[in-house]
Amino acid sequence: MRRARTAGAQEEYDDALDHAGEGAGHGHSAALAEPSRIVASEEARAKVRAAMDELKPEHRQILVLREYEDLSYEEIAAVLEIKIGTVMSRLFAARMRLREVLETRYGMR
Repeated sequence: MRRARTAGAQEEYDDALDHAGEGAGHGHSAALAEPSRIVASEEARAKVRAAMDELKPEHRQILVLREYEDLSYEEIAAVLEIKIGTVMSRLFAARMRLREVLETRYGMR
């Protein structure tokens, strides 16, 4: 998920460069590549969502709070009323399980 978030930021940066360079003749080939990047990004997000559906509810919940809601460990601990150590261990287990599902089902790393 972090890679997807970082890739999204990179895509926005690349888009800005593409639009800035269009007047100089650099935007044409980048504009042709854009649809394939969008499709690949959407497919990856769909695979992650499907894999998230296969997780235990407590793993899905903690990943959503951390990766989608961008809460700190302290905030997650407060929301779930658990210790920070439990947040850390549950996040680790959830990430490992998500990785396993993505690799097994989709060959993603």
